Amino acid sequence: MKNIIFFFSISAVLVACGNNKKVQPDEYTLTKNALTDTLTKIGDTTLFNGFGVAIVSDKEVLYQNGFGYANVEKKAKYIEHTIQNIASISKTFIGIAMLKAQELGKLKLDDSINKYLPFKVSNSFNDGIPITIRHLVTHTSTIEDKEDYLYRAWILHDTVNEAHNLKIDIGECRFSAKSTEIPMEEFLKNILCKEGKWYKKENFSKRKPGEIYFYSNLGATLAALIIEKATGTTYDKFTTQYILQPLKMSSSGWGLNAIDISKHTKLYINKTTAYPFYSCITYPDGSMITSTADFSKYMLELMKGYFGNGTLLSQESYKEYF
Repeated sequence: MKNIIFFFSISAVLVACGNNKKVQPDEYTLTKNALTDTLTKIGDTTLFNGFGVAIVSDKEVLYQNGFGYANVEKKAKYIEHTIQNIASISKTFIGIAMLKAQELGKLKLDDSINKYLPFKVSNSFNDGIPITIRHLVTHTSTIEDKEDYLYRAWILHDTVNEAHNLKIDIGECRFSAKSTEIPMEEFLKNILCKEGKWYKKENFSKRKPGEIYFYSNLGATLAALIIEKATGTTYDKFTTQYILQPLKMSSSGWGLNAIDISKHTKLYINKTTAYPFYSCITYPDGSMITSTADFSKYMLELMKGYFGNGTLLSQESYKEYF
């Protein structure tokens, strides 16, 4: 606990010093070094092998570093340029992309989702009440993540040791064989459209759209598909054009085929055993791969956007976003 308290204390001092680091460079350097020493000690005692840290203000990136190992077997250090999957933090990109599409006049948040989808999606428990884009991005759509999402979305990257890897425990989800991979649109249609082969009425809750918050990976991915249909551009290309490239996030991308896999950290089951590489059919909900150095640029933009100085969206859109 003392280490954690010390960490937060150092972080607070670093932010304060960062605003005055040109005036007090020695104090700023000492604070950074103290933070690095503390995080190194924390890293030496944790149950995971490596991690990255970035601290930003609304003006600049104050600190970034990596600790521990990206690959234990090869003794490869985890540095600020090491890349890894950031899981559901990827959903924050959906919000930016959605509001950019709205700014471009391609859609409106309160439009029915069926205005854009090539297949119909409705809640049979509340037929006649439309699900809107706003419902999707605020997780109030009534769409739930059932077994067909949990068991079919996560795809092993290759077929090496496939039989063994299919049995690995990854919690409530399961790995699927590479041969089962299908396009994102087809996957969503199979689960959410009444004509889909995995459709069940119970894929939706009995609540009315907009009535209650219920976290939904499928709903988030459906929002990304709507961006595709409304803009005529794939989601990965749209976010690259309007987010990654403007922020110069050159080491980031959606999925293993979009990045330099040699710089990707291993993800570990325990201190010595690594998970196999995998991808996700519903990639917008959790498959952004980035580095501490790149992601700090994104965090900096969000901080600027919150204070009215963002570059990706208008002030009005950023207010809607937050």
